[in-house]
Amino acid sequence: MKVTYYFGAGASVEAIPTTKKMVESIQSVIDDMNAEKYILNKDEHYDKHHRFSNINKYELQREFKSQLEWLRDIAKNNISIDTLARTLYVQKSVNLYYRLKLILTLYLIIEHVKPINLDRRYDNFMGFIVNNDGIVKYNNLNIVSWNYDFQFEKSFAKLNNLDKLSLVYNKINVYPFKNEYEQNKFSLYKVNGTTGFAPESQDNKPKPFSDDFNFEYNKEFIDDIVFNYKYLSDNPEQKELLLNFAWEDVNHKNSTIKLAKDNLKDTVILVVIGYSFPSYNLEIDKEIITNMGYLEKIYIQTSNKDHDEVKRSVESIHPEYKDLDISVIISNNTDTFLIPPELTMEEEFKPIENFYSK
Repeated sequence: MKVTYYFGAGASVEAIPTTKKMVESIQSVIDDMNAEKYILNKDEHYDKHHRFSNINKYELQREFKSQLEWLRDIAKNNISIDTLARTLYVQKSVNLYYRLKLILTLYLIIEHVKPINLDRRYDNFMGFIVNNDGIVKYNNLNIVSWNYDFQFEKSFAKLNNLDKLSLVYNKINVYPFKNEYEQNKFSLYKVNGTTGFAPESQDNKPKPFSDDFNFEYNKEFIDDIVFNYKYLSDNPEQKELLLNFAWEDVNHKNSTIKLAKDNLKDTVILVVIGYSFPSYNLEIDKEIITNMGYLEKIYIQTSNKDHDEVKRSVESIHPEYKDLDISVIISNNTDTFLIPPELTMEEEFKPIENFYSK
């Protein structure tokens, strides 16, 4: 019986701030930039072969800080980052659109490296789904994630004592970072890409900011962030930003969505965690979920104040759910990720009929 999770921003809220809390979080990063232990040296410059080598590191750090203030003010004015990005994309404001993605990417990288950067619920979830050999024991389990973060990968690495992302990707299917699709195995589909950037790679597979999990939040790390800010601002063609939005036509993003649609079509149980089905993702959500021809039950885990809205969103995405006798179950307990009892059912599920094959 195939069980598919749908993860949204609420699934990482204890580590990565949602839009509503982003103002405070960005301000915290700005404050760090002003703290003596993180301030870069006025007498130091980056290598001479870079165009910005004539500007000292302190001035470049101030320039990056002003970009963070710009991002903070966007959030402060109650403008959704996604809404602004969509507007800029439609207006074909290429430079401003790239600037927004770059500063958002760098800010999220900083969030990932902060000392408190792992939502504890992932550890609980990982402890349940992984066996004593460090392998995901439920081959009928899949996750579709709209999040840019590394929460799942970091928790898996922690449990298995792994210090590199590449080692995580060798053990589990994470798309679009897996070179080949492996059938009948646990898979994580990151439909919006991930936080980071990469050179235009030799094998055309995206690679994250760094393979190393052991970054420390210190002056050297800030130095690296400031360098990448300026380098990528001046040379946008040199590295690909791996964070994508739903409306972008990107090859590795499109292939991930197609894989998810094709390989999750026999999903019987859908579990929605911290996801509100925003309008700008509607087309892709509909494409994936309505292709689940054997769907019998949808669990929605969300806070009390959001559950009616999320349920209405599910109904709009899958308007035939009542005709198909698909039940919708709401859970308001967000202390741990919901584990449906069907996940542990070992008997093989044999569908009688696929509604969408008619």
